[in-house]
Amino acid sequence: MLPLSAMLSQAFVAFVIEFDNEFEQRVPHRTTEDKTGSHVRGGPWLGSMAMWVKFLRFVPVIGGITIREFAVRSKLGRRELRPWLRRLSRWGYLLIERTSEAKGDWLCT
Repeated sequence: MLPLSAMLSQAFVAFVIEFDNEFEQRVPHRTTEDKTGSHVRGGPWLGSMAMWVKFLRFVPVIGGITIREFAVRSKLGRRELRPWLRRLSRWGYLLIERTSEAKGDWLCT
């Protein structure tokens, strides 16, 4: 019989695979190429459970979140957060825009 950690590991891997499969079915996304070999436009880049757990769960559906609050919730330092914000924006997951010139606040939606 397998140890408990091995059985839980197998269950977790199966869960992550099913989670990602459901995500692909339900959420509009794009990947490198479609079946005809042409690039697909529209929707964010194909994501995963890791992307959801680490970043996207902190962004509310309505209203967005300030970058300052996003950093607090995600527990990322400024230096670590900046490249991830660029990637998330480039991949189409976040729209980053300035909320006011005076405050210098930025909003992730």
